[in-house]
Amino acid sequence: MNLSIAYLLVFHGSRYAASAIAASHCAKLLTARLANPLVTTASLEFAACPLHQSIIDFAQVAIADGYRTIRILPLFLSQGVHVRKDIPTEIDQARQKLGTTIDLELAPYLGGHPEMASLLAQQSVSISSPTAQRILLAHGSRLPGGNQPYESLARQLKAINAYWSVPPDLAKTVSHLVSENTNTIEIILYFLFPGRITQAIANQVKQLQTEFPQVELMLTQPLAATPEIIEHLALNI
Repeated sequence: MNLSIAYLLVFHGSRYAASAIAASHCAKLLTARLANPLVTTASLEFAACPLHQSIIDFAQVAIADGYRTIRILPLFLSQGVHVRKDIPTEIDQARQKLGTTIDLELAPYLGGHPEMASLLAQQSVSISSPTAQRILLAHGSRLPGGNQPYESLARQLKAINAYWSVPPDLAKTVSHLVSENTNTIEIILYFLFPGRITQAIANQVKQLQTEFPQVELMLTQPLAATPEIIEHLALNI
């Protein structure tokens, strides 16, 4: 931790207001955990201005407060196009405008840390039910090799994979487990903040529970700004 560093938490963004509220709550908790440095949030999408402009606006505040560096923390759980290309491109655009007035540093994305499996395990409600079958449900990626991190996490959690945007999807995965006489299924959400997708998943789980009343379906909440996530961020920045 360095008090000469200001922190910008970049999240995906959503039309669903709860996503921005959760990100702001995360920033407030991190501010308290880091003894009150300058911390704020910016979204990559669904924002009033592009991310590079949000970075420039935040930089002006940071410079006025005497900060020399902004560390940008991508609150993303996968290393997809947003993490690999979009965020670095926006940072480069901001850097061109800011010149040498302040340093911009890009921190590793949240989901890339090795402790993520243990954080997800703490979200699990099936620890006391050893017979439950776990499904790790993530957004999914169409990039070559893009789903390998999810597969690695699933192995650590002794779960099987399902995805929102690519096969295998949740409905087919649940149906397959039911055909194998599984009695309890826990669906571990690998999403950081609530949003349109997590609400759609919750609705789908209710529908699946109606379709398969003989099976108990359990759905975890998005990771969000839990104390464990905040501590994880604080120790890795």
